[in-house]
Amino acid sequence: MADNIATRRSMPLRLFLWGVVLLWLMLAAFPFLWTLWGSFKVQGDFFSREDWTNALTGVRTLAET
Repeated sequence: MADNIATRRSMPLRLFLWGVVLLWLMLAAFPFLWTLWGSFKVQGDFFSREDWTNALTGVRTLAET
C-alpha cells in the first residue's frame, strides 16, 4: 500500500506525539529510578528531614562506607 498524503501525519503532529510519549516515559520511569537510587543509601540520608538533597548526595552514606 502506498503512503499517500491523506493518510500521513504532519511533521508538527508527529513531533508533538513523540514529545508526549517521551515525557510520559520519563514520568513513568521516575519512581522506579528513585527506588533504585534509594536502595544504595542509608536510611538517614534517604528519609532525611533536614535537607532533601541528602537523598541525592548521600552525606551519611559516604561517612558510613
